[in-house]
Amino acid sequence: MIELNLPSLLYTSATINVVMIGVLLHTRVYRRTYPGFTAWTLAVVTNIIGQLGLIAYESNTQSIATNIFATFVIGMPILGWYGLRQFLDLKPNIFWLVAVFAASFTIIVLVSLQSETPYPRRAIISVLTLGFCLAGLMDIRRHMSKFVQGGTELIQLGLILSSALLTARLVSIWPLLFDAGLPLENAPQNAYVILVLISVRLLWVLAFIMLTQQRLELELVQSQAKTQSLANKLEELNAELFNDSRSDALTGLANRRHFDEELVFEWERHYQYKATLSVIVLDVDHFKLYNDTYGHSAGDFCLTKIGETLSDIATHYRGLAARYGGEEFTLLLPSTDGRRARAIAKDILRRVEDLRCPFPASPTTGSRLSVSIGVHAIIPAHPSVSNAFIQDADKALYAAKRLGRNQVQVYGQD
Repeated sequence: MIELNLPSLLYTSATINVVMIGVLLHTRVYRRTYPGFTAWTLAVVTNIIGQLGLIAYESNTQSIATNIFATFVIGMPILGWYGLRQFLDLKPNIFWLVAVFAASFTIIVLVSLQSETPYPRRAIISVLTLGFCLAGLMDIRRHMSKFVQGGTELIQLGLILSSALLTARLVSIWPLLFDAGLPLENAPQNAYVILVLISVRLLWVLAFIMLTQQRLELELVQSQAKTQSLANKLEELNAELFNDSRSDALTGLANRRHFDEELVFEWERHYQYKATLSVIVLDVDHFKLYNDTYGHSAGDFCLTKIGETLSDIATHYRGLAARYGGEEFTLLLPSTDGRRARAIAKDILRRVEDLRCPFPASPTTGSRLSVSIGVHAIIPAHPSVSNAFIQDADKALYAAKRLGRNQVQVYGQD
């Protein structure tokens, strides 16, 4: 039959503490550590030192060494609470921790010197331990949201059991504090206290394992969310780069690449449905002279204004406006015949005049900046886009320039 004596239980408790250290070290070495794990490891180490010291010096004696090792024993609740607050990001003060250890040791020594029995010392240790257990339980309750869901039940259960045990122990010790003549064999033994604390430590070993596993799962979810967020940002950047590669930086219109892609698509679609596709090509009259006279910033301003005008018209008629060259623009008009395209071109001519970009030096178009416009409409006769489509619109544009500029010419009609 195994004898339930104090030394054997202290050895068992120390062994359980070694297992707890192994769990914490395994977390640090093979996974990763979290705030508070170092304090928890030190808590277990100090408890082992205290228990082995009490075995060596006998816990019932009243020596300085016994008091020192008794102080080491309460290192577990003090450092455990300190690590818990680190884990909860409550940032406890290290100087306060040192002060608590010093005050605890001083109180234990002073109380022990006034008594010939170990009961006052045990009462003080029980009170201090109970205080930190209750403080830890309150911290968990107040900051439950900082734990992974379902990760605190075992820790809370261990703290509740420890608090209940320590309260019962204080109740049993209380009469002995005033009766130093009571024989030790008639007093409540530490053996039962340590036996229950061993069970509590086993709960905490499981709690540490569960908490670590759930923290890893939480970090995995957070990492996946962060990866998804980065992927979304990368997708947005790629979309922006794609849009930038297909738009003109100055006017914000489609660039030539975008226009050519859209022309291929619309050409095939209009070939399929035998519909009329129109294109408007316009060029700013005497633009080089305008730049030389008023400067490139003034020229860019006028190009921007013309781009805004074409963008409004393209939106209204569900077309695509593009900057085709330096001062040349195009407007692709799906399902639009030549007559309607001419009307739209004349509207563009009027709107550009209304911009009132002054150009007194213009040799042919009066005192304002103007544009010449060529129009071409066609029903595609084959599925592949014809290069002649834009070339014929350019021919109409050049005809408008030869005939005096600031006018509209339609290919095949004028």
